[in-house]
Amino acid sequence: MAENHRILIETYGNIVPSIKTCEYWFRRQLKNDFNDKDCSGQSKNTGADLQALLDENSAQSTSEFVRELNVDRII
Repeated sequence: MAENHRILIETYGNIVPSIKTCEYWFRRQLKNDFNDKDCSGQSKNTGADLQALLDENSAQSTSEFVRELNVDRII
């Protein structure tokens, strides 16, 4: 998982969450361990929604993705 974190830092710079946070979410993703309590009032977008936006225009900013997905932030 450290390698994944390093790649995220190379790609996104210092805006990447800590390695502990990334490990937590990587583990949950591998187990497909997501439920509504994690969304606490946010829209229930999936990774497929984000992937569709990336496929459409990968040069969009994080702010544009946040606005399109109607979320507070992308972790």
